[in-house]
Amino acid sequence: MSFLGRASRRHLLGHPGQLALCLLGIGLGIAAVIAIDIALAGAERSFERSIAGVIGNSTHQIVAGTGGIDEGLYRTLRLDHGLRSIAPIVEGEVRIISPPAQSSFGSTGSTGSTGSIGSTATETATQRAVDSLLATRPVRTLLGIDIYADSDFRPIAGTAGDGVGRSMVSTPGGAVLEHDAAQELGLVVGDAIHLQVGARREVLTLVGTWHAVDNLTRRGAARIIGVDIATAQEVLGRRGLLDRIDVRLDLPHSPTPEEVAALLPPGSELRAATERSDSFLAMTRAFRFNLQALGLLSLLVGVFLIHHTITVSVLGRRMLWGRMRAAGVSRGEIVRLVLGEAFFLGALGSAIGVGGGVLLGQGLMDVVLRTIEDLYVTLGRDPIPLPP
Repeated sequence: MSFLGRASRRHLLGHPGQLALCLLGIGLGIAAVIAIDIALAGAERSFERSIAGVIGNSTHQIVAGTGGIDEGLYRTLRLDHGLRSIAPIVEGEVRIISPPAQSSFGSTGSTGSTGSIGSTATETATQRAVDSLLATRPVRTLLGIDIYADSDFRPIAGTAGDGVGRSMVSTPGGAVLEHDAAQELGLVVGDAIHLQVGARREVLTLVGTWHAVDNLTRRGAARIIGVDIATAQEVLGRRGLLDRIDVRLDLPHSPTPEEVAALLPPGSELRAATERSDSFLAMTRAFRFNLQALGLLSLLVGVFLIHHTITVSVLGRRMLWGRMRAAGVSRGEIVRLVLGEAFFLGALGSAIGVGGGVLLGQGLMDVVLRTIEDLYVTLGRDPIPLPP
């Protein structure tokens, strides 16, 4: 190591406070930028997976206003106009909750009336605690489908099997879950699935499971509870109505979007399936911009800390620079020494910031997803791989 290098190292190690402040400023700024990028990328990927499980292979969707679509339109399009690559959909948000506790009133035994009341109060408190815990789980999508018309659209109908499909249709309140999701919930075929639907409680019966073909499908499908369309209409209180009709126009001999749109009554329209993702990105554009601006602001603060630290370091060594100049050290060598110190501090602080940003991003992702759920749309919280 040269004389100048040893002098620089001696100065940095002799002022640990300045060194730590500089590294902290660089690390925090870079960590904030990386953590926000990871959290935003995770939110977008979670949304894409949620949408992929719901829209399946559909290229377009027939939608109407907030009142929904009369289910008679589906029959008209399929029977009168011969559109076969269409599937009716009813969907809504629900939560899986614990089963209600059994009341102890009327029980006999030595505990008496007071014991029954105390037991009931205890069970009620326990029930509320459990429901409060379960309420932190992600919101599930109750997806009502026609199991026979839906086989070309979503893997639920394609992999569940004919027996499961028939059970879902013939069993009152029959539902299917993705296999791994059912195992995570501790449910087996025949178990009751207790749901919170708004202010109401509904009970479904697990009649079967289906296997996702890949991890991407599995993450999106883990939040879907598949039921027959009539069951979804009853549970969600939408008798005779559909939320949308999925359409595939990428098959041989499929009609054009203009031809399908011409068959729709007033108040209904044909939209591209990708508009749902586009609308999400548009809604969250300002939110994402604010987070990115916050990260860049943190980086700017780090830049000022670096500038302050280097400035103090240079001014504090004016006498040393003078002695070096008197000993024959050129002005350019001193400038290169200062720039080398800045590069070293930047590289070391950046390495610290990258590691801290990855860890912070994993924790920040849950906060970002919760905020987006509260303001915009429901997402899942599955682990998301780091963006490239």
